Amino acid sequence: MPLPTLEGAPSFAAIVKKRSFWGAAIGHFSGNYLLYFLISWLPYYLVQERQLAMTTMVGIAGALYAVDSVGSLVAGWITDRCIKGGDSPNFARKSAMAVGFSLAFVSVTACAFSNERTYLWCLVGIAISCGTCAAGNFAFAQTLAGPQATGRWVGLQNGIANLSGVVGPALTGYVVEKTGHFGVAFGIAALVMIMGGLSWCFGVEKLEQVQFTEVQESLV
Repeated sequence: MPLPTLEGAPSFAAIVKKRSFWGAAIGHFSGNYLLYFLISWLPYYLVQERQLAMTTMVGIAGALYAVDSVGSLVAGWITDRCIKGGDSPNFARKSAMAVGFSLAFVSVTACAFSNERTYLWCLVGIAISCGTCAAGNFAFAQTLAGPQATGRWVGLQNGIANLSGVVGPALTGYVVEKTGHFGVAFGIAALVMIMGGLSWCFGVEKLEQVQFTEVQESLV
């Protein structure tokens, strides 16, 4: 029995040929790299490198994860307000990504050189920027793909982005084991933030629906 088809839907191959897809996928990967960095290594960093008691670490880590969530909500709200106020989606959403990844780069770099008095402020900056970087991931995808390609586009983009959950924690663990501290790991994360910001702002072309030439493709 032939598989069902979706009229007008582009194939996966057609999607991955688009520059904007790769701009969004690499940008999403970069933002997720920072997220997985926080989820997997923040508790260890606080206990081993900053010598915090376990109970203190739990409170600080929980607060930082909450800041991350609030940052995402606030960034999304501000972006939507800017669009409602007359800014183009292209300007508003790319500006949010530029701010988020720039703050992430500065905060991650600063954390690599921080001391006992400054590292918490650096971590707060990382948490805020991590949330800001995540606010537009799927808004970009839905706008670029259009109604007939959103499912496939988001699936591909999210799949590539979540490879950072494999790469990031493993790479961080290897680097920390070899060097004995988090300085180099923070440096790698900072470079990834540069890559992410450039991908969202310049890898993604104008934020509008991508035009596909295909008329109909099967779902696989």
